[in-house]
Amino acid sequence: MEVGLEHMMLETGVRAVVPEDLNFVSRLKLDPKVRAFLGGALPNDRLDQALAGVLTPHPMVYRWIATHDSGRVAAGLITLAPHHERDDMELSFEFLPKFWGQGVAANACRTVLDHAREVIEVTTVLAETQSANQRSCRLLARLGFEKETEFERFGAQQYLFACQLAA
Repeated sequence: MEVGLEHMMLETGVRAVVPEDLNFVSRLKLDPKVRAFLGGALPNDRLDQALAGVLTPHPMVYRWIATHDSGRVAAGLITLAPHHERDDMELSFEFLPKFWGQGVAANACRTVLDHAREVIEVTTVLAETQSANQRSCRLLARLGFEKETEFERFGAQQYLFACQLAA
């Protein structure tokens, strides 16, 4: 392993979302690049609802802040929640553009998938993304997800990916 990548992996982590993270989550939800394949930046009325939802406990909904620089810098938001159409859990993620292509999302998502397998005892995790979102498609493939199906939703071509978590 290259020293640079090893250093990156040691610095990347995840932690529970806390109220102090709401400003960071607002930045994610308002960033047009982050939201390009998620319906665009949220208007204020939907932003308030989204922020309230981030801190409100829901059964079987897990949220983490992905961190960089040994936990000092918030890099993204990762959610593991029941899929809206199937009995499996769904992985979703949003990362600030300055962390794209650095391995931060891959390392943080791997940590969440390990937690899903070992603690929550999930065997299958799904992920949906627009087919045009090639960065997310590549990340999901890197994490071991395989494209299961294609469909149209929200006026765009979508892919459903699945990952079988080994015991």
